[in-house]
Amino acid sequence: MPAYEMVHAALSTAGFSTVQTEPYCVTPDLQDCFLYAGKYRPELYLSAAVRCGISTFAALADAAEVARGCTQLRADLESGRIAAVIAASENENGDYLFVVATKRDSTLDG
Repeated sequence: MPAYEMVHAALSTAGFSTVQTEPYCVTPDLQDCFLYAGKYRPELYLSAAVRCGISTFAALADAAEVARGCTQLRADLESGRIAAVIAASENENGDYLFVVATKRDSTLDG
């Protein structure tokens, strides 16, 4: 995912000013299956059927890397280590960040 600084710079270059950012946190009761949907149900990622419906896995990820990740995920689930992995992913900025920007009025630039 692009860093916020990269998004902000691209918006600025394109003539936008950032108005607001709003964090979004995935919740345990989430039902849609997008990239971070398995945060609290990581076993979802072990299903090829689920992964093929998530564009990051289906179109962007290296198959060998996904296979290694699934092997590690399975081991983390079996050992119980997954709880620590989930806890480590918590942060005050949320899981996603919505950026709301408006186009500067170029007629006001003088």
